[in-house]
Amino acid sequence: MALPYTSILAGASGQSTSGYSIPYSARFVSGNSAYLTRTPGVAGNKQTFTISTWFKFGTLPSTAERRVLFSANSANPYFRIEFDDTTVTGALMVYQYNGAGYDFQLLTTQVFRDPGAWYHVVVAFDTTQGTAANRIKVYINGAQITAFGTANYPSASLNTYWNATNAMRIGRGFGTDRFDGYLANTTGVDGSQLTPSSFGQTNTNGVWVPKAYAGTYGTNGFLMAFANSAALGTDTSGNGNTFTSSGLTSADQFSDTPTNNYATWNPLAIAGTTLLTLSNGNLTSALTNDAYCAATIGIPYGSGKFYWEMTCTTKGGAGGAMMAGIVNGQAVPATGTTAPTSAGQGNSEIAYVANGNKSIGGTTSAYGATYTNGDVIGVAYDATVGSITFYKNNSTQGVASTGITGTQYPMCYTYSLATTNFGATAFTYTPPTGFVALNTSNLPAAAIKDGSAHFQSTTYTGTGSSLAVNQSGNSTFTPGLVWAKSRSAATDHALYDVLRGAQARL
Repeated sequence: MALPYTSILAGASGQSTSGYSIPYSARFVSGNSAYLTRTPGVAGNKQTFTISTWFKFGTLPSTAERRVLFSANSANPYFRIEFDDTTVTGALMVYQYNGAGYDFQLLTTQVFRDPGAWYHVVVAFDTTQGTAANRIKVYINGAQITAFGTANYPSASLNTYWNATNAMRIGRGFGTDRFDGYLANTTGVDGSQLTPSSFGQTNTNGVWVPKAYAGTYGTNGFLMAFANSAALGTDTSGNGNTFTSSGLTSADQFSDTPTNNYATWNPLAIAGTTLLTLSNGNLTSALTNDAYCAATIGIPYGSGKFYWEMTCTTKGGAGGAMMAGIVNGQAVPATGTTAPTSAGQGNSEIAYVANGNKSIGGTTSAYGATYTNGDVIGVAYDATVGSITFYKNNSTQGVASTGITGTQYPMCYTYSLATTNFGATAFTYTPPTGFVALNTSNLPAAAIKDGSAHFQSTTYTGTGSSLAVNQSGNSTFTPGLVWAKSRSAATDHALYDVLRGAQARL
């Protein structure tokens, strides 16, 4: 069963209570070879520096392509910070290859594969440190990563290729490996090894949220705020270290940011005999056969009025060929399952079909006008009363269904090529009065704002005798249920609850 995407699940984008707002991101589309590049005229500090960015995946890392956040120098040798595709898909890797071997290589055991969340990564270098493990520090969402599958640290006082007089790139390696997704508040600090607290903070609910950087940037430091849509590589740090953009246009400036997360299509919720392909920051869907996809954000019943637009680019196939609408959260599938127009998926979709029909639970009936290439289909879902209305090129087709309850997810069903706008860029048409874009700022507040007050995962090392295990999260509480499992031995799970007591194993 899918859950409504409330502010607690949204992380920073749902709970940025620091008062700091990030207004813009830049969308990097791998297929457009999108990246930023700059070659410094003067070398900065090649030993001590910090790189920070917020990111949200479009196309996830795969064996076909690594997702490179930062790189420097030529194809060989080179410096990279990327998400790996060969050793552990989705693991973060920081490394430098000198042409004959690795100067350093860190590969996390953690993997990062959530296409609906904003992450914050900080990689801080100081190769002059006496302790090898202090020469590179890696942080995700404010927490330092100390467990690596591969951990080869640089030699003392090693010079990296970053901040040298060679090409520095954001969003691309050298070759075909590129980042695909959204970047925000992308920062380079030359000459300082900083901690994440320079760029973010934990709010009162235990959620890592952005804050404004107040320090200096150094010789080759920069801040990419992506505020200038005509020149997305503009440096707003005051240094004037502007990057040249390639494959980026003004259409790649988005309001989808770590402080206001917008819905996209979810590559982990695609169903059909042939899987639908997503691109353009998970907003364009394409397939030559029937397939279906749900969005990353669900709309709980009673939560408000939401509007989005789906533009038909190329209508393919016969009959319906394309549908725009909603699907009940209980029928949102895992990728690779059968599409939800059969009883096995709950007959739960409500959609406007390109042939003019509406489809409710797999049953079609006459509804509105047909639509084809270039037509914009508006979807207005009123979750306060449970009704949905569709528009063709701003002309209402009438109420399609009422009495809708539960959590509903935007859905598309396509034998076509279509692009959806959930509101992170300007809509083609003005939404109906009272209807808003589907983002975390417009969702209702979570009933439980601090999840750590009710659930925590805690690791500990046993001693073979009595041991007090304390919580380490943002909150502490007396647990009603404890679920224990050894991580070092092949033993059973052990569950205990407060009613039966600590000695009564279930």
